[in-house]
Amino acid sequence: MPPILEMQKTAGHQAEELTQIAAPQVTTYVPSRFNAHSVNEQGHLILYNSFSGFVAAFPPNAVPRIKGLLSRAGTKAPLNKLGEYLLTKGYIVDSKVDEGARFDLRYGSHQYRTDILELILLASEDCNFRCVYCSQQFKRGSMRPHVREGIRQLITARIQKLNAVHISWFGGEPLLGYDAIEELSPYIQKIAQENGVFYQSDITTNGYLLTPERSRKMVQWGIRNYQITLDGTPLEHDSHRVLQEGGPTFHTILENIVAMKDYPEPFSVAVRVNFDKTNVDKLEPLFKLLKDRLQDDTRFVMRFRPVEKWGGPNDGTLDTCGLREVHSLWTDLTDQARESGLKAEEVGLSLNPDGGVCYAARPFNYIVGADGKLMKCTVVLDTHPTNVVGEITEDGTFKLNEDNLAKWVQPYYKSDKMCNKCFYVPVCQGVCCPLPRILTGERPCPTQKLQIRETLNFVWNEKQGADNRRLVHISTK
Repeated sequence: MPPILEMQKTAGHQAEELTQIAAPQVTTYVPSRFNAHSVNEQGHLILYNSFSGFVAAFPPNAVPRIKGLLSRAGTKAPLNKLGEYLLTKGYIVDSKVDEGARFDLRYGSHQYRTDILELILLASEDCNFRCVYCSQQFKRGSMRPHVREGIRQLITARIQKLNAVHISWFGGEPLLGYDAIEELSPYIQKIAQENGVFYQSDITTNGYLLTPERSRKMVQWGIRNYQITLDGTPLEHDSHRVLQEGGPTFHTILENIVAMKDYPEPFSVAVRVNFDKTNVDKLEPLFKLLKDRLQDDTRFVMRFRPVEKWGGPNDGTLDTCGLREVHSLWTDLTDQARESGLKAEEVGLSLNPDGGVCYAARPFNYIVGADGKLMKCTVVLDTHPTNVVGEITEDGTFKLNEDNLAKWVQPYYKSDKMCNKCFYVPVCQGVCCPLPRILTGERPCPTQKLQIRETLNFVWNEKQGADNRRLVHISTK
């Protein structure tokens, strides 16, 4: 009898334990480690998550409820409608989720893709300009024939394994090497189309040699994105961006830009303005002129970048803006351009996941020099030995210096304690610019992150009322 009673007792205990195990566990939700926020002048809470890329603004009367849902103590299920929204957009997560592991997985799947090829082709390393802030040395002229053949062979060999090919034409001034563009662009476009591969191409040009005859052909060859610089009205521009032999450039560039208005194809021209203390407060006449000449054509977009000391011979005389000034000047100029009736580059795009990663940090992106050198950074080119990561042969083979390559593409965020803790790491991955890490060991932090509150306020003003999937103003009633 005792054993039977004992077994009955044991069975009862097992049933109780099974009941406890089967009992549903209450899920707790906690704030994402990738959140940042700001409060604007109207008292709206602007909430951002760098992993999902979503930005949302909530009215003042909803702020206490939002803060409650974002409490570090966590919120237990079931969630109300507002809580479900925050969960869907990534602002809160299940407390059991390892967000660092989530990011590592995304990083690996994006960083080490083999179905993408991005080439920055230096059609010419010479230039017909001598801009005051330029750092290039103009060592070589047009791309050599054996290099062009190597590019053809490379793409031919790899095209069936690719989903996307992105070709950027750069220099020097790439249009000094127009023959290389004329030879390679139609070929790459054709072979991509024949194999169902997405093809995208752009060019950074000073615009002086971008005659209507050339731009017409280039648009038809699939070169649909252009960056052309105008540093202000003729007085400011022509003092910054002069011909090699001396002489003005503004009016020729402007007429070449305006001529593109008549093309029916979709394309975009980023009219870049490099600003410093000499021209930053003198750009309104340029905006008015462009508004008049471009007549609301939204294919033309204003883009603003600060002049920096890039290692050129005139670095000591450049009147650059301070780091803390740059962001506010950038946003002010963007506002001014829009108020003048022009379209301007969206600041919010820089907040997208991966949106702040430098091309040089990607293993599938290479610069091909006019002589066949493979490089990573367009700022230093081959002036720094670490930037030369190999060469392309005539048969399309990449001969790589893997030690140099590793310095550009390694996951720096993993060994950087500050990056590991940073809310912004899904956007910049610690390599918004790998160059400072390689040259000095310094951590590069983008201005948008350093001034995230100002950035979020500007982005919300930029997008307020727009129906944008990454920027939602929801009702909390």
